[in-house]
Amino acid sequence: MAIDILVWALVDALLDVPANERIDHDAEHEEDLAQTRLMRNTTLARELFYPSASTTNLPHSLPLEKYAGSYWHPAYKELVVEYEDEILKLRIRRSSLDYEVKIYHVTGEYFFCIGYPVWNPEDPLYAPAEFKIDAGGQVAEFGVLFEPAMSPDKIWFTRVKS
Repeated sequence: MAIDILVWALVDALLDVPANERIDHDAEHEEDLAQTRLMRNTTLARELFYPSASTTNLPHSLPLEKYAGSYWHPAYKELVVEYEDEILKLRIRRSSLDYEVKIYHVTGEYFFCIGYPVWNPEDPLYAPAEFKIDAGGQVAEFGVLFEPAMSPDKIWFTRVKS
C-alpha cells in the first residue's frame, strides 16, 4: 500500500541507507497490485461469462498443451494458440489490432480470454471461449466471442494443425 512505501522511504532515510541498497518498495507494490487486479479480473470474467459454473472445476479433457495449434476461419484467417508457462496464449495482429491474449480455464472445455492491447495493457478486453473435442479425442475447434456487438455467437476457428 502507499503508506507502506512512504514508511519504508522514511525508515531508509533515517537509517541513511544508500540509494543503491534500498529495496524498491514501489515496484513490489506494483507487482502486488497487478496480481490483485488479475485475480479480481479473472474472478469477474468467470462470473460474468459462466455464472452457473461450479467453483469446483471439471478438468479439461486433454492436457492443456494439446489445445495449442493453428486454427482457421475464412474471415479472420489463421489464429495460433500457444502453450507457454502452463497457460494458453495467442497473439492477434491484424491491421489496427495488436493484442496479447491469455486463455484461462473455467470448467470442462469452457475458457475465457483476457486480451491485453499492446498500446494500452491496463485496459484489457474479455471474451468467453470454448474448445470442441471430436469423437477421436482431438481438439477440432476453438470458439471465441470476439465481437459481441456484431453477433451473440462465438466465432469458430477450425483446427488445421497442432
